[in-house]
Amino acid sequence: MKVQHVKIKNFKGIDRQDLEVNGANVYVMGGNAKGKSSFIDAVFCQTNAAEPLKQGERKGEISVDFGEIKAVFKFDSKNQKPELTLFDAENKKIARPATTLDQLLGRHQFDVNSFLQKSNNERIKFLKDLCGINTDEFDREIKLLKEDIALGKKELKSKEAIVNDLNFDKDKVEKINILDVNEAYKKELAKKSERDGVIDRQAERSKRTEHIGAGIKELESKLMELNIELSEAEEKDAKSRVWLSENPDNADEISRLESEMEIAQDHNTLVDETLKCMSLTKELEKIEESIDDSKEKVKDFEEQRNDYIAENPFPVTGLELKEDELYYKGLPLESDQINTAELIIIGLQMQHKLSKEIKIARFDGSLLDKDNMELVENWAEKNGMQLFVELVDREANGLKIEVREVE
Repeated sequence: MKVQHVKIKNFKGIDRQDLEVNGANVYVMGGNAKGKSSFIDAVFCQTNAAEPLKQGERKGEISVDFGEIKAVFKFDSKNQKPELTLFDAENKKIARPATTLDQLLGRHQFDVNSFLQKSNNERIKFLKDLCGINTDEFDREIKLLKEDIALGKKELKSKEAIVNDLNFDKDKVEKINILDVNEAYKKELAKKSERDGVIDRQAERSKRTEHIGAGIKELESKLMELNIELSEAEEKDAKSRVWLSENPDNADEISRLESEMEIAQDHNTLVDETLKCMSLTKELEKIEESIDDSKEKVKDFEEQRNDYIAENPFPVTGLELKEDELYYKGLPLESDQINTAELIIIGLQMQHKLSKEIKIARFDGSLLDKDNMELVENWAEKNGMQLFVELVDREANGLKIEVREVE
């Protein structure tokens, strides 16, 4: 069924329109806010506006004759909600008019331009709903796996940064036993401390000896005592010289051991970082293996999802879902990839799928030139669709409506 006659009175911004259509295409022209959308809303029985009655009027009415049935909506200033009455070809009222009209129109709220302006994800959801496709289980698994991959990559990057900051030598993985070196170092320090004590005491005795020698002449009475003390000091001094000769200066050995300890500590630090690097490298390998495994699982789930979708194809030949993107004949479903007329035709195919008995479609054709409009018109004619087309005409005075048969 197609629209045969349209009669509108006081609907939104429209005063009166009485149009014989006879199943032909209708082109609604005018500037912005001149009633183009209001006229087409009336034809498509979309009368659920908050205030359908034209301002200042008392009553309004919409009558759309589809040939076999006629839909009449009436509303007034007291009751803004339109009341629907449905008549058959013999002008008899049909029971349950709203349900019957919905069954004949199908999902008539579909708008070609609105569909094409949706985001990629919104289009995919719409098509899945349209075809009864439910990929939630696949999508959940794929989402979880991709989250695992993202976390794995983050951890991989973090550990790689640690490895890059480490100073390591793969040939140095065994530590030097620094305890033996440290023990020898302690012994030499003890010897040095003892030797330094002897030297200090010898120095003190030397000072004392000098003092005694200087006071001998003045302390004759103490000469004997001082001589004894001097003799003892000399004896101790002799012993000190013997001890010092037997215990030479160990500063060089201490310096050597300090250098050896520093080398050992540097070596062991390098070994620690090398072992840490080797451990992290093994962890990195495991993370990379886990990421690769997750990628394979994602690929497997995506193939299963694609197989599932293939069993429930979209209503447009050539339209397919690849890696969460819609493609048409191998190209992304975007205006910079596909001709505008072809995009409109894709939308009309959607409308054709949604329609039931009444085969009508609406779209904004303002961006189509003459040749592309003919392509759309020819497709609609071939597939039995009646078109209601909005066209912007800023020079038109008010609303201009043309009924055209396809040439």
